[in-house]
Amino acid sequence: MITTKKVCLISVVLFLVSCSNNNNQKNKNSYYYWWTGESEKFGTMIYDPIKIEAENDSLAYVHALELFESSQESFANSDHPELLYNPVSFSLTNQNGDLISFPEIETPRTKQKQKEYELEQNKAYAGAEFGMSKKQVLALEHFNKWQDNLTFISKFETVGNQEYIIKLKFLDDELYLVTFETFNQSAVYIDTDIKKAVQNFKEVIQESYGNPSEVFGIPDILRLKAGYISWAYKWNIGTKTIAIGIEEASWGAEYHMHAEILDNVRTNRIIEQNEALKNENIQNSSTLF
Repeated sequence: MITTKKVCLISVVLFLVSCSNNNNQKNKNSYYYWWTGESEKFGTMIYDPIKIEAENDSLAYVHALELFESSQESFANSDHPELLYNPVSFSLTNQNGDLISFPEIETPRTKQKQKEYELEQNKAYAGAEFGMSKKQVLALEHFNKWQDNLTFISKFETVGNQEYIIKLKFLDDELYLVTFETFNQSAVYIDTDIKKAVQNFKEVIQESYGNPSEVFGIPDILRLKAGYISWAYKWNIGTKTIAIGIEEASWGAEYHMHAEILDNVRTNRIIEQNEALKNENIQNSSTLF
């Protein structure tokens, strides 16, 4: 039996809960989460803002960061990323339109990733590390039967469930690049054999490094150009980049899967050296006129 005393007590409790909820609601502020997506097919898109309710700026920023990372993961796991926009950046504003930024919130994640990068960025392939000489690489058990060429070593080898032509390339006797390729085939094989080779390599790399940093999707023939590679997936691991795509032969109308593991530090040094040599040649030739 409910007495008058109990009714009064319940009423007081309900009133206090109501007041507490009203105070929490009053303490929450409105924010707006914006994100930008890019697509080779459709260009750049800034999406309509999503309203976020939070008690303060930092909590709102954490929520926005979680939304952004979730959209990146959804894109990376999509079966048809070529039909979607790749989330490349986000921003958060308050109800007055002021930009809210808390880069320090990302610091713990960034520090953890940096530690992982430092351990992984020098790894090239099968125990070989960037900066090793050809002699050092050939001394490793995995490479003792590889074909030794002037500036690279090579072999047909199975990765995952697919065989690739693998080359470890050297400049100034330092390993700076590893490439993986299939044989050239006609355009009719882009959506079958070549796509299968791309997906196989992606699954192997994803097992080690997680979702790609950049996802462009399997390129259609309109994206391909003779002598160029159209990328499908990229991983940025510190100073190392792993990229997978499809290349059209320089003579045109033939295609193959191409992947590479690249040391950006040494590659940038090569580019600078080539540019300096190019300028020197131009200057030397100019004295002849």
